[in-house]
Amino acid sequence: MSNNKSLQRLIAVQAAYETSINDHRKNFSDDDIFINILQNSDFLKKHENAKLDLAKEIFQGVNVNLSKIDQILIKSLKNNIKFKSMDVLLKSIFRAAIFELSFNKKLSKNIVISEYLLISRRFFGENESAFLNGVLDNLRET
Repeated sequence: MSNNKSLQRLIAVQAAYETSINDHRKNFSDDDIFINILQNSDFLKKHENAKLDLAKEIFQGVNVNLSKIDQILIKSLKNNIKFKSMDVLLKSIFRAAIFELSFNKKLSKNIVISEYLLISRRFFGENESAFLNGVLDNLRET
């Protein structure tokens, strides 16, 4: 995960995860959240001086469309209980991916799915990545 857009997707997922598990983080501006993530990780070295436009677009897009995105995910899971019990980080990855697939159609769906599979593999084992792939593949068809 070395290119700038891949890194920005990872940062957007991390920001979404942080704000979903820590209500205090919701009081920070998007820029402050991103700066904090960069300063407390090795992302700063990798990121250099590039803008975080894509990360901001994904993070803000997820927040603005959260209820619609969650409905898409629940419908894709065909089970509200799976959604409610889903790991928060996995849910954050799904939300960012669904935003890009459904609301931000600038890239091909294959590229988007591939990018989020790479992100999921940073944090989870093969079962979760296969689960993510299956759900996103179903969304690719819509």
